[in-house]
Amino acid sequence: MQSAPQEVAEVLLEHYRHSDDVKISHRAHVIALHLKGWVIRKIAEATFRKEATVSRWITSYKRNGIGSIFPGYYQNQNAAKLTRSQKEEVRHLLRGNSLPNEFWTVGKLRRYLSARFDVEYHSAQSYYGLLKFCNYSYKLPSLFNIRRDDEFVEKRMKEIRSQIGLLMDDDAFIILTSDETRLEWNTLLRRAWLRKGKKTVIKEKRERRYQNFIGFLNLKTGDNYLFRLDWQNQENIIPVLIQLSKKYQDKKIIIVWDNAGFHRGKVLRNQLRKGKPLTNITLINLPPYSPDKNPQELVWRYAKDQIANHVYNRFENLVSTFEAIVAGRKYHYQI
Repeated sequence: MQSAPQEVAEVLLEHYRHSDDVKISHRAHVIALHLKGWVIRKIAEATFRKEATVSRWITSYKRNGIGSIFPGYYQNQNAAKLTRSQKEEVRHLLRGNSLPNEFWTVGKLRRYLSARFDVEYHSAQSYYGLLKFCNYSYKLPSLFNIRRDDEFVEKRMKEIRSQIGLLMDDDAFIILTSDETRLEWNTLLRRAWLRKGKKTVIKEKRERRYQNFIGFLNLKTGDNYLFRLDWQNQENIIPVLIQLSKKYQDKKIIIVWDNAGFHRGKVLRNQLRKGKPLTNITLINLPPYSPDKNPQELVWRYAKDQIANHVYNRFENLVSTFEAIVAGRKYHYQI
């Protein structure tokens, strides 16, 4: 019995079921049955084709590959790769598509090129190169709340940039973005280059311990101020804000952060009033469901990437390492 790679079988099945050209569908059906081990006589009986026709299609497939299922292939046997104009057409197609069509895979691209141009590459690397040519990269998509209003987000961000833009050159103002995060005592895993054929195992010690933090990124200097929190609520955040207020008591402080309920709580708002400890602080809320607009999120991502794939025998070692990484460089991110 002759076996076929799974991806070839999928391409044939796709053309057999969905091709607009009945000739392509018939040939794909014949080749698919052949690759399952059917003999020519049985294929001819099942597809109502002459044995000579079935034999000719199978012979053509063996010589020319999957492209032989397309009419006109015999006048185009040198169609081994895309021309520049064809690549531009593919790039235009991929550039214009919106979700969920942005999630292209090698299999999808292979089927499209086969149907559109009678072209099939033998190496997956060729498809990777084409995707890169089309300005695609292999990465995880961003996950946003379904209730996010992108139009409102952009409008609100424009307002915030306008509000703080004139203050960036004013020495009387400190401009900060802020966010909270939680560090748990488990090993963060990230992609890494590992040896083929050998299972890589990281053994970790698991206990239910965690540490909350709040961070403030100074948009003018790139410095990051990190504070430990017992919990993420008004009662724990207000003392931190009081520390900041005292540190910059001769400055006006602008803090841009998200819409968490404890960022807008009654107790916190009361501390912002005239004569209260936080009177020199102004809070600006980012639009809902837009963590990607907060530069402090990028700080968290960087620091957690640095501690990923490491096992820490003591929780305090993990916490202190995380703090050292956050404080160990400047972050020139902007809103």
